[in-house]
Amino acid sequence: MVGALAYWVDGGEREALVGRLSMSAAWARVVGDVGVVKGELRALGKAGVRRSEIYDRLAGREDAAIAAVAVCADNERASARLELFRRELAGVKAALTGDDLLGLGMEQGPAVGGLLGELLRRRLDGDVVTRDDELAYARGWIGGGFGCG
Repeated sequence: MVGALAYWVDGGEREALVGRLSMSAAWARVVGDVGVVKGELRALGKAGVRRSEIYDRLAGREDAAIAAVAVCADNERASARLELFRRELAGVKAALTGDDLLGLGMEQGPAVGGLLGELLRRRLDGDVVTRDDELAYARGWIGGGFGCG
């Protein structure tokens, strides 16, 4: 309910709304995230958006904010993608962990997080489906077949 109210309030007024209603920190996050998610509608409404891009644009945002924007937005494609994120994408995780990558011979450091992020994107987009697929991709990456971008 608070998220739907925040949808119709202009950006600068959202902070004032939080103060006027003496909202808790949790509800203040929802109100703030409504603005962020609303700002993603144009990008989410474009043709050809990959599942990984939907995830990247919405991960870490409050579910109540995403739900409110999905209901209030007049962009059907974007609303459908918000619901796709809530139903399916938000819970997707790579099968491998950092420990798995270190066990494959990868050196500890920021590249481990980079590869885990890439494995997640590939899983979201259906390029890898199983743990074995992830292992094969990781071995190629670590062996220099895909580079460490």
